[in-house]
Amino acid sequence: MEQVALILATAVEHTPDIAPLLTLAAVTGMRRGELVAVRRRSVRWAKGVLYVDEATDVQGVKHTKTDIIRDVSLDDFTLDMLHRVDNQLVDRAARELGIDLTGDAFLFSLEPDASKPLHPEYMTRQLAKVKDLLGIPDKQAKTIAMEDNALLLFREGDGQPRPLGRTGPRPKGALSYKEIGRRLGRSERWAWAAVRSAERREVAADLGEVEWFDGSLLGLRKFTSSELLDAGFNIAIVADRQGHNPQVIAKHYTKSRRSADRKAATHLGRLIHQPSTPGPDEEGLGL
Repeated sequence: MEQVALILATAVEHTPDIAPLLTLAAVTGMRRGELVAVRRRSVRWAKGVLYVDEATDVQGVKHTKTDIIRDVSLDDFTLDMLHRVDNQLVDRAARELGIDLTGDAFLFSLEPDASKPLHPEYMTRQLAKVKDLLGIPDKQAKTIAMEDNALLLFREGDGQPRPLGRTGPRPKGALSYKEIGRRLGRSERWAWAAVRSAERREVAADLGEVEWFDGSLLGLRKFTSSELLDAGFNIAIVADRQGHNPQVIAKHYTKSRRSADRKAATHLGRLIHQPSTPGPDEEGLGL
């Protein structure tokens, strides 16, 4: 849960345009295409549910991935958040265009009239910024290795003494960003960003590894299903919320976690070793 909270807090600060979407993903387990396809009419305010009947991909609005139409119940906090998003959308349209939005307007849109949904790839790119800030970026191994090398040069240099005749204050690092970029065949700006990125990865590593959560939208989807199942909710309910059948949830979207395993052990141990009404000769079953 701490990792999810960190993702959401970072999004609020650095990518506020997708923060409500990520929050909605965490509390519903909806897919990326379903999230950006939410319309104003999709929120049934009086009933406290979200009507999920559409999704969006690069080709436009379509049916959901599994063609399953569902109502997803929302908590009061999430409903309040969506109400604020809706009010901001309505206010923007009135201010910039002088129009009143219809129920078909998309709740998450960059268009003044909300006639087009937020592009799913835009959401992915914004989330990538959040992940990079937290030290869990979507990068190739060779890119990460080069950034780590840049950080090493920044801190330790190449072990050579400072050239004779070099005047002025020493750079903050052992080597300047310009020199790091030159040695690695990149720009000074790249060197600065690479050092910062490598430092963020170090901070993230110091916080400890996350068992399965990777900060992606799929990670949020897995978080939703795992948390609900760990809390004892029926797998059929979890599957209904995510637009799946129970077999898919069991196979792809859950993973045993140590904390849940400990709870299971404690529960079973209490039943076996400390029965509530033991007989005269079976207190604790003698074990």
